[in-house]
Amino acid sequence: MAQPKPAGWPLGARIPAISGQVVDALTGKPVANIDVTLRATAGTPSLGDDSGRSTLRYENSRTSAQGQFNFQTSLEAKLAEPFTSLKGYWLSVNRTFLSIESLKDQTPYGEVTTDSTPDDLSWDIARDPLFNRKDARVNNKAYFPMAVQFVRPCKQMWNANCVSFSDTQNVRVPLIPVLDNPEECGKIADQALGEQCRQLNTYQAAFRHVETIAQVRADKEMCGKVEPGLTKTCLESLQLYVANPGAFENRLPLRMEVDPIEKVLILKPIAGMFVIRSGLGHLDPFRETATYGACYSVDTKWQTDAACVTVSLVVSEEDRRTSSRIGAEDGYTKGAERIEVVDGKTVTTLDLPKTYTSVWSSGPRVVRVIFYKAAFMSGLGEERARAATASLQARHELIRQYLLKYPSSH
Repeated sequence: MAQPKPAGWPLGARIPAISGQVVDALTGKPVANIDVTLRATAGTPSLGDDSGRSTLRYENSRTSAQGQFNFQTSLEAKLAEPFTSLKGYWLSVNRTFLSIESLKDQTPYGEVTTDSTPDDLSWDIARDPLFNRKDARVNNKAYFPMAVQFVRPCKQMWNANCVSFSDTQNVRVPLIPVLDNPEECGKIADQALGEQCRQLNTYQAAFRHVETIAQVRADKEMCGKVEPGLTKTCLESLQLYVANPGAFENRLPLRMEVDPIEKVLILKPIAGMFVIRSGLGHLDPFRETATYGACYSVDTKWQTDAACVTVSLVVSEEDRRTSSRIGAEDGYTKGAERIEVVDGKTVTTLDLPKTYTSVWSSGPRVVRVIFYKAAFMSGLGEERARAATASLQARHELIRQYLLKYPSSH
């Protein structure tokens, strides 16, 4: 908002005095020792909201025993072309303040006028709702950080932790407490604020217990109880949280019990082919997926891959489709896949010059068998490539053995 400017100060911008009290949204009691940081920026109205910004003020006030804070008015004469007007001013509450001096120590070779806090504080909560990331910046973890906008409405990715005021004097900033039960938010008299409380506490509840697969399943369902536009963000953040325990304080990795390799794969020789390597190649506890693999050879001397088998454990249809895709080589034409019946079982096959692949679903598993033809191994030399290629009989027997173990269901 452009502010009236006195004569002789055409590029000035007045930031009004801002004062208020930080209180508990549920009890109404004051919250002491909380950082309230004022940020004011300049911009160029003709360039729109996405134009560049210049920092005018970056200042902190720590709340008193009565939760009070205060910022004096100022007339900033720091504006220089193209920054010709006050772009906005806002407060971050319950987010640890970093002084310019400490920021300069972290970035000694660059100009520092403010920290990297964006206007949108909801991303802090979306990425780390428990505030246990090692670089978390929250004064009091019993409350969610709050953004306070003046003059303009909240425009966050998620407005659950944002309030907007038209006045700047004696404002009452409600901090939403972290609750064991999101339903307690119903005790807040202001219905809109109560819904913000429910959203934040429901989101956080989805991250509290990730020690078992059953808990994570319940967490995913909890992500569906926040506002519809945020469910995807909740699931993506939860997946990162589960996958990176080392980035957070007091986090144990999620364990997923899986079958031993010898139970999932056929490790004994089949039709003259023997296993040259096997293992659990990929394990994702969040998606409850696991991929086992074994490669077979007919070449006792060089032990070249003649065929490789993967058995993937899947839960969602999306993961089933991904695991069922048949990789294609150069020259592949879409639609070249064929449905074939092997010993009364239906499989999808793709016969290409260099490879032959067979894929099928068997309950919660997807089985893929790929054979490498002599053309694929041409770099070994013609004679050795032919010797390392599985025969049609061996191909049929390997598929048959895995179909016996995992009958096709799709």
